[in-house]
Amino acid sequence: MARHNNKVVRYHKPFHINIGLVVFFIIFIYMVVISIHYFFEDSISIYEVVEKNISDDNTYKGIILRNESIYYTDKAGYVNYYIGDGTKVAKGATVYTIDETGEIYKALTNADTVNTLSREDTAKIRNAVASFREEYNKSNYFTVSDLKYDIENTILEQNTASLLSDLNNLVSDSNRGSFEAISSKKSGIVSYTMDGYENLNSAQITTDNFKNIDEKRVQLRSNEAVAEGSPVYKMINSEDWNIIIPLSDSQYKKLKDFEKVQITLKKDQVSVIAGITTYESNGSYFANLSLNKYMIRYINERYLDLEVQLNSAQGLKIPVTSILKKKFLVVPNEYIGVGGKTNSTGITKESFDKKSGESQYEFVPVTVVLSNEKESYIYSDSIAENEYIINTQTNERYQLGKMDALEGVYNVNKGYAVFRVIEKIYENKEYAIVSKETPYGLSAYDHIVVNAESMKESELVK
Repeated sequence: MARHNNKVVRYHKPFHINIGLVVFFIIFIYMVVISIHYFFEDSISIYEVVEKNISDDNTYKGIILRNESIYYTDKAGYVNYYIGDGTKVAKGATVYTIDETGEIYKALTNADTVNTLSREDTAKIRNAVASFREEYNKSNYFTVSDLKYDIENTILEQNTASLLSDLNNLVSDSNRGSFEAISSKKSGIVSYTMDGYENLNSAQITTDNFKNIDEKRVQLRSNEAVAEGSPVYKMINSEDWNIIIPLSDSQYKKLKDFEKVQITLKKDQVSVIAGITTYESNGSYFANLSLNKYMIRYINERYLDLEVQLNSAQGLKIPVTSILKKKFLVVPNEYIGVGGKTNSTGITKESFDKKSGESQYEFVPVTVVLSNEKESYIYSDSIAENEYIINTQTNERYQLGKMDALEGVYNVNKGYAVFRVIEKIYENKEYAIVSKETPYGLSAYDHIVVNAESMKESELVK
């Protein structure tokens, strides 16, 4: 009887390397390393140089001072006006009439005179509506009444001539005693708003005048009867006007030596030259800006936002962060020549053979960073301080050692960092204007490194 072997031997499967899995793992590790390197490495930002004008614009809110007089009626009654707001009047011109009984007022109001608005009047109304739509702000609710006021004023101006011609027909001997035409006592510009600041002068102004500003303009024209002693119109006695602005200590130091400055009135973007005087009052600094035009344009304004342009310059605009200082060897121009296999600019360096003790000469190409009539600022990795160079024309020796720092930026037009010297014309906190005429300097559309501290000379842009 045959015997069976019940012992089972486990089959060991040969080990095979999964090449695909290994490749995937290597790629995965590579991607992780690259990602970590990307996130932790300082990124290089590039800026394209542009030619531009730059200036320091300081924004202020100023309070307007004018030579203003308020006129009051000496009797009660109904008022009819015959001069438009912002209109120049001569002495003796009829500004308004006062009707104690209201008979003449009603007759004028109900007159059958028909007038047609001219193109100019229509354009004024359209401009007023367009300006209102552009500048409307719910927080400045008074602009709604101003719109109504401007439109009424335009219509009033158009009707003035016909109203004056109707007076002689409507005023009879029986009612002449209760009716009076009031003429201007002097020449000037008529306004029908008041805000309580008409008598304010520069010495009275404090910093409180610029806090929590709430312009409370009162419209003097009304369809209702007015009481005796009521204000009826305002006269601006001169086209000269002033804007007072508050100054910080640093702004005062900048402006105190100026006699004139250019300002921009932001409401209409009007630029004008203003005289300026600075002064101290009530423990604070202020500037008085004096002007002699555009007053009528802002006749019903008390506060204006404006910009004072202190400095400006034209040239190449670059970020301040791109500027760095670097030291360079300074050599006399007579030691710089052209040589080598490529006819490069360079110097002839002297060295000594240790065995023979004899002098050896080697032409070394250099980068000239800046040059003037006597000296040049040079850079090369193959030369250092205390080495000697030779004037090949006279055989005179010069020991390198003089160094000086220059301001410049890293130009990366060629894909690596090259120092370019700059000459600053003007600088503020963010940008500088540099000359475009600097030899070996920058040109428009050059590409430079934004953060100069993130690169080194000759480093490749990654």
